[in-house]
Amino acid sequence: MQEDRLLIRPKLIFHTRKGREIPNEPAVSFSPFEIEKLERQINAQFGDPIRRKVRKHTNGCYNCHGLTFLSRRAWLLKDADIRIVLSDDDYYEVAQNRVCQGDIILYCDHAGEIDHTGVVIDVPTDETIFCPWILSKWANYGEYIHRYNYCPYDARHVKFMREGRNDG
Repeated sequence: MQEDRLLIRPKLIFHTRKGREIPNEPAVSFSPFEIEKLERQINAQFGDPIRRKVRKHTNGCYNCHGLTFLSRRAWLLKDADIRIVLSDDDYYEVAQNRVCQGDIILYCDHAGEIDHTGVVIDVPTDETIFCPWILSKWANYGEYIHRYNYCPYDARHVKFMREGRNDG
């Protein structure tokens, strides 16, 4: 009986800065076979180590939004829940020429729904084309450091956001 209690993961509770609870889902477990299969799939599509660097390997502990907003502790799934965090934590959109480390990126679909998020970790100033480096988790795969436009998500509809108040 006591063994069963050890296997149950307690619900994690997160709040926005305004005190609203952020709905989330617990970790997903993968077998070693599933992990190997997932890593083979991502390497087949994005195998260039110059453009994609593995930071953490495949795991089911969190998704991209969990990395961006929940300190790698859970899955944040719904667009509406992400928008609550963005609103309550006073995120505002940043123009490309103002993007800096620590900002976040939202990858949206054609209808404006948030598909993917990540954290800006570098904005090279010695390049002629705007192409920051992003840290993000690719679904059930691992964490990757990649150019904002070199990932499985549509980079045609991205927004860069910064936390805090936009005081002009």
